[in-house]
Amino acid sequence: MTPTSARHRLTRIALAAGLAVTLSACSTGASGGGADATGVTADTIALGTSLPLSGPAGTVCRPVNDAAAAWFKHVNDTGGIHGRKIELTVLDDQYLAPQALTNARELVRKPVLAIFGGCGTIQPPAIQSVAEPAGVPFLFPTASVPDLSSASNAFLALPSYDQQMNALTDYSMQTFGPGSVYILAQQLPGVDDITAAVTRAATAHGAQVLGTDITTAGQADFAPAILKIKQAAPDYLVVIQGTDGARVLDGIAKQGALPKKKILGFSAILTQGVLETSKALPPGMLVAASGVDTPNSPGMKTCRDVMDQVAPTLAEDINATFACAAAQAMTSALDAAGPQPTRQALTDALLSWKDFPASPAFRPMTFTADQRVGQREIFGVTVSDGSLDKLATIALPGSGS
Repeated sequence: MTPTSARHRLTRIALAAGLAVTLSACSTGASGGGADATGVTADTIALGTSLPLSGPAGTVCRPVNDAAAAWFKHVNDTGGIHGRKIELTVLDDQYLAPQALTNARELVRKPVLAIFGGCGTIQPPAIQSVAEPAGVPFLFPTASVPDLSSASNAFLALPSYDQQMNALTDYSMQTFGPGSVYILAQQLPGVDDITAAVTRAATAHGAQVLGTDITTAGQADFAPAILKIKQAAPDYLVVIQGTDGARVLDGIAKQGALPKKKILGFSAILTQGVLETSKALPPGMLVAASGVDTPNSPGMKTCRDVMDQVAPTLAEDINATFACAAAQAMTSALDAAGPQPTRQALTDALLSWKDFPASPAFRPMTFTADQRVGQREIFGVTVSDGSLDKLATIALPGSGS
């Protein structure tokens, strides 16, 4: 799948096995077909997505797009939502905030009923700067976006990375025993909050943080950073790396810089490349947080069946499985908005969710006026020989679970 031009215009996205979600050329003005809502016609519901199909995150994020599009096609093929088909407009933002801003403006002009999904942490603030003033709901990005956690138009499924890593660090020290920590983190929005959360959880167990090293996305050489890890010889190595995760873990394995106990990672580290790299790690060495159940779980069956029609490997990608579950939650929300969906009806429907099973692959979701992260638990998973296995369901800090 490739974007059509340097202007990253709207394209007709073809999925890996010839499966397609119909996309239309951008239009302006109100919806037609007798509908009474922006982005809705008598037979379609317009949604928009901005995510990287090219650039440094393109390889990681294309499966996210494929999985969500596959679920929407499945819904359309089985009757749609109250008789309407979902029309998904996908724009490539190259993992660049300025391009995401341009894309968001284009989607609002189209117009769409809501902006859905996405992939990456740096673009959502730019998208939100357009969506919120325009009153456009922004639902279920595949990203950690703390600034959206109380926004009036936003509804999130993925807990923030700092919440994930606080919970995972605490769980790991309870399960595998306390121990020293070294943090290798990519420079991304909220990285200071993430490292602080790890430190709080570690010190609560009497553990020492031996050091923190911050890298940049696409960094050419990780050898100096890995040497510091080897010299520190921690019990736990916390790796906050998304697009570079596979390269980092490969270097750690090859340079003999493994920690004594575990490598801990956030949800974004669980890329297909990392699953392949995990084959070089001792079984169970990598433990990670996940916002969605494992691919082989019963809750993933409906998504797995749909994704298998696109590509046999798609259901093995945890980011793709999250995107499929997010698309299930999106269709649950549209269904709950009723036969005459509006942006307000969609918002009201989501705010009515109390421990709601929006997707069988998510934990039950609850939204309130001031809490827009629906899941209050994460899945703790381990990676062995390229496969994911669920260890536990872990309550987030302050969840009351």
